[in-house]
Amino acid sequence: MGSTLQLGQECEVIVSNRLQITSGKILLCAVTLEAALFGSGRMLEIGPFTVKMLLFSLTLIYTAWSLLSFDRIRYSTALFTASFLTLLCFGVINGLCYAANMKFLGEDVSPLLSFLTLLFFEFTIRSKLEINLVIRIIVFAAIVMAVGYAVIIILLLLRIVPFVALYGWINEVGSNEFVFEGVSGRVFYKGALFIPIAIIFLVFRKGRWSRAIASLLFLSLFVVGSRGLFLALALTAILYILIGPMRAVKKLDYGFIVILIASISLTLIFSLFGDKTGSNAPRIDTMSQVLNRINPVSIIVGHGFGIGVPAKPEHMEIMYAEIFHKQGLIGLLWWASLIAIMAIRLRKAIKNGNRDLAYPLFLSAIFIVLESVTNPFLNNPIGMYPFIIFFVGLGVLARPDMQRSAIIPPLSANSV
Repeated sequence: MGSTLQLGQECEVIVSNRLQITSGKILLCAVTLEAALFGSGRMLEIGPFTVKMLLFSLTLIYTAWSLLSFDRIRYSTALFTASFLTLLCFGVINGLCYAANMKFLGEDVSPLLSFLTLLFFEFTIRSKLEINLVIRIIVFAAIVMAVGYAVIIILLLLRIVPFVALYGWINEVGSNEFVFEGVSGRVFYKGALFIPIAIIFLVFRKGRWSRAIASLLFLSLFVVGSRGLFLALALTAILYILIGPMRAVKKLDYGFIVILIASISLTLIFSLFGDKTGSNAPRIDTMSQVLNRINPVSIIVGHGFGIGVPAKPEHMEIMYAEIFHKQGLIGLLWWASLIAIMAIRLRKAIKNGNRDLAYPLFLSAIFIVLESVTNPFLNNPIGMYPFIIFFVGLGVLARPDMQRSAIIPPLSANSV
């Protein structure tokens, strides 16, 4: 009788574990697809909420389920989560001491809460299988965006859809997701950040389809028209040339090629979309005002959330200026520690024989870091979600039990 009862309890545990794993994988796919395809999520609304908000709530529920099931997490994950919450609370209190505008304070804190998905991704990305699954979703989303851009351009060139109608539709369904430049006619979709990320992953895949898709995605960046994406991508390529496993002669050859392509690309972008002085001026003014407001205390802890500068009372284009202004050197060092841990995990993953997967994960994260110099991605869900995914993925590859190659299988015509 006792053995039967014990067997029944073991069966319940097995069923519960399988249900938890299956639910986690489905939710992982949904969260990744929504993050990669729909930017900050404002285009998908259900009443007063967005799909991103609902998915975020589900990730918290799943995290609580996993914790109650005594699933293990890394010490570094627990430490970063605890330190994040501590800095968040201190930033709120500091902002209130400076009489922060409550609306601005809420808008500062709300996107940062996305970092709490670190625990969720830790529980759901356990092996190379999940890492490859996430990569395929990102590549798929990038292809969809590139095709969408191409369709819009064709419709505009053939005058099937007038530009005024497009502008009206953008303002109606996703004004927060698009940046419209009336002078040049450029429409920048914030979710386009994932196109260069997909390019990085595809470059490290073997096979003609991967290289062909990467080339087409690169060409689509000229339609996106963001010099920041080109510059960050070029700097990321140079970083790989410096740290990658290649001989000195090849480093020089590839470095020359990258600089040449970047120079031609940026020159073409400037010729297509005109003078960028108008977009440079606010960034210069913001930096000047941030520097003018430095005091001995703010250097260390900042002015707190909700406290901006006259040029940018809410969010700043230069993300690191915003972090320094609101959280001081402590905030910058906290983000720097994340990057340092990623570098350590990269080294361990390479030792484990996972070089072909570890490098694109690390470089994609660095790309987001570099792009955030000119556009605020890393401190909001658009950039934070993929950054955390890559952070966790490197942790998986760095584990001692993750031995030998993580080479991603070549793409076939119907694999994306």
